[in-house]
Amino acid sequence: MSTTRLIHRLPLWAVEEICRYLLFISRRWADTVGPRSVAALAATSRFFHEPALNVLWHTLSDVSQLLFVLPKCAYNAVTLEEDGGIRPRSLVSFNGVPDEQQVKRLFTYARRVRVISSEASCPTASRKFKHTAAPTVYDTLAMLQESRGNFFINLEHVTYHCPPELITEVFGSFHALFGPALKELLIWDLYEPHADTLTESAEVYARMLGKVKDIAPSLRELSVNISPEFTSAVPAMLAVLHEATHHLVSVCLGDGIFPLTPAAVLHLARLPHLHTLEFSVDETFFKHDLKPVNEAIRAHEMLFPAIRELHISAPTFVQPRNLLRLFRSPHIEELDIRVRGEARRSDIDPLFIGIARMPAHKHISRLYIEALDIISNELSNKPISPPPPDGEPAFHPMFRSVSGKTLAPLLSMSNLYDIVLKLHCPFAVEAKFLAKAASTWPRLDRLTLGSLEAGWWDFMVDSDRDDDEDKRKDDGPGADGGAPLENLAQANNGEHQQVEAENNNAGGGGRGDGFVWKPYPRPATILGLLPFARHCSRLDALAVEFDARLIKADIPDRLERMPLPGEQPPNWPTNGPAILNVGMSPIDDPCAVAAFLSGVFPMVEEVLTGWEWVEGIEDIIPDATEVQRAAWPVLLSYKQRWEAVGELIPMYVEIRKEERRWRREAAGLPPEELPHPHRRDHMVGDHGLQDLVLW
Repeated sequence: MSTTRLIHRLPLWAVEEICRYLLFISRRWADTVGPRSVAALAATSRFFHEPALNVLWHTLSDVSQLLFVLPKCAYNAVTLEEDGGIRPRSLVSFNGVPDEQQVKRLFTYARRVRVISSEASCPTASRKFKHTAAPTVYDTLAMLQESRGNFFINLEHVTYHCPPELITEVFGSFHALFGPALKELLIWDLYEPHADTLTESAEVYARMLGKVKDIAPSLRELSVNISPEFTSAVPAMLAVLHEATHHLVSVCLGDGIFPLTPAAVLHLARLPHLHTLEFSVDETFFKHDLKPVNEAIRAHEMLFPAIRELHISAPTFVQPRNLLRLFRSPHIEELDIRVRGEARRSDIDPLFIGIARMPAHKHISRLYIEALDIISNELSNKPISPPPPDGEPAFHPMFRSVSGKTLAPLLSMSNLYDIVLKLHCPFAVEAKFLAKAASTWPRLDRLTLGSLEAGWWDFMVDSDRDDDEDKRKDDGPGADGGAPLENLAQANNGEHQQVEAENNNAGGGGRGDGFVWKPYPRPATILGLLPFARHCSRLDALAVEFDARLIKADIPDRLERMPLPGEQPPNWPTNGPAILNVGMSPIDDPCAVAAFLSGVFPMVEEVLTGWEWVEGIEDIIPDATEVQRAAWPVLLSYKQRWEAVGELIPMYVEIRKEERRWRREAAGLPPEELPHPHRRDHMVGDHGLQDLVLW
């Protein structure tokens, strides 16, 4: 049997894979293989004609590329401006209404298109120009579809980044790209429209969303991130979600975009295949009718049964803390909670308790919580001096730190390997908790505790603080157990009304007169990092604050009593993270710290600190007192010492590598073995200090 006959027996999908492979290797042999070769196959081989064209037109970066199949007299391309100095931007439009023959040609090529994505690399795109379809292109296609049907009958994916000057014009007929096969729709517009066209733009956008549910009934993924000024488009988006079918598997509505109502959340909760959800709620969430949601909770209805990734954006911690009880799926892998407004310190403990009580708490592997504006609703007993002009006494805020007791519920989540708690409040984590965390999360890849930036709590006198665990007002483990959402909303709203007034009375905790630099205590010392070297072999980034001032008298004496290299146990520890963020950690001796870290974490490539702001402290506190200014040299020295640590670590690693070789020769041990190809822990480092981890 001849080779030609064998090729003709290949199925169509196999021939398309061959053509797609030719496109994939075009970077190596651009002159001989690539789009031109696939196009040559389409033009010269009857057998390869259809598969080659399907591959060439499978993906477009913009619908304007479809116009280039027409004669040059049928379209116009006008160069607008330079795009970052790389390619000129060209605006393409029809030159009048296409005739019958041109429409037929457009339809022939449009049915081959499966993906239109602004982020895609398209084989048919021009290398000289970045082409963008003019709004009239969408208008013309929409007009032709009224009599001839949809052009893009096989289009499955659309990703569109709308230029800010074309928002109103493009979205008016953007539905021309929608078709019965559309499964993924991603629309991104991070630019705010002009104030004169804001209302009109929002209405046009709402009409476009209204056509999604009618034209694309099989939609599986919906991702929208537009200007938050489009408030009038919210009802249209809610209508789309209410009409969502069981096909929907992913909904991403951006951060602060389209705040959902309880009815919309409940409808999404009953979709059987929804595995990714990113949404936001606002302050009015608890003012809507919560009866259907509470009835579903009391009936123990299986809500969100298939959710895998959950991203919630809210004005405070109250909303996500209560919403977590709706997610009954035991398969959640990623949990992301972001607070846009002022969060209260007293809401952090109940939030962690609620997360640890989720049915998926043993399955969650990635946890990200962010709140950059946390206030305290507790006041100390010491009044501010001098009193304010109105004569009423005001008191300093009393900020309870986040300690091991606050974070203890997270230790029940043994599958975590990516933890980021970016909370702008004081963290006072003990070495005991760090040891438990390292042993509980051996798969840890990244750990971030706190914002690692200076806060006003670092500018308070000691009497304004209350770190005693026994004096804390803990909400307790039963704070939100099974209570209806409406009851929780009423209680939290009552507390929230007092927060702003109390915070204002406290002067906001600013760095004003009477506040001096007194660093918030960091209970853990640098020795608290040892458990991470012992247990976390995959650790890549570690961000935690500790006290690095007690290393001089402790480490050297213990190192002298450690065994010689070569006597290490088989379960050798890791070489530590590549990135170490020490935040506002105090330090005295950079040489001692660098010597310690070069042995325990010899793979550290970068040491980050929170002391960068010290260089501009005169601009931050222009009206500082003499007492405040007296502490500035100390702050600047911390910054300089940590910078020195980052420079010394690689030097000490090389020195200790030589010392290790000399010690092995003196002890009569064989040369050190080459590192294992699949483990980072045998590369370089001070094995003596790593022995300390095990010893």
